[in-house]
Amino acid sequence: MQPRRGRAAPALFLLHGIGSHEQDLFSLAPYIPPSFYVFSLRAPFPYTWGGFSWFDLTITPQRVSADPTMAAHSRQEIQTLRHDFLQRYPLDPQRCYLLGFSQGAILSLSLLFHHPESWGGIVAMSGAVMPELCPPPRDPQTLSSKPILLIHGQEDTVVPLSYGELSRDYLRNCVGDAQLTYRTYPMGHEISPASLQEVIHTLNRWIEN
Repeated sequence: MQPRRGRAAPALFLLHGIGSHEQDLFSLAPYIPPSFYVFSLRAPFPYTWGGFSWFDLTITPQRVSADPTMAAHSRQEIQTLRHDFLQRYPLDPQRCYLLGFSQGAILSLSLLFHHPESWGGIVAMSGAVMPELCPPPRDPQTLSSKPILLIHGQEDTVVPLSYGELSRDYLRNCVGDAQLTYRTYPMGHEISPASLQEVIHTLNRWIEN
């Protein structure tokens, strides 16, 4: 793609789920609005059962727990890549967005809370807010202008729908309803055609504003 004349381009950073790799979500690139530069990132830690992970993660019916040190390392790697890409490509630093799936969604939300100045908005699919990775901001205004799209499968058996609802409520308490959109779809732990259309519509709306 080429940015509009005289204007830097938006960028979309894709963060895959646990046990996957950068080629997984990169298959979405042909569907992303053509004005975006798309960067699909590989998590830094090899996963026990193959693929890669952003941090060690445990999911039980009661809670999700994460290794905060590994998560902090992954956040810093992504922040460094963002800085490097801004030097190499004609990107608009105010229009860098994250799209994460599953564990990538968890980390995307964590990045927004820790580095709100770096990210213009977040698409979090089939993930969850983990309070230990997303501490409430001292000043809610730092997040009040950041649009967030949460998407969850009604039939998700990997990260149950209840985690999507808890994430919605946590974000409402932290940043309010103004920039938060929550959608559920009749799907499992996946990206359905209908949910992808929601993402495309949302990204187009964000860069038009």
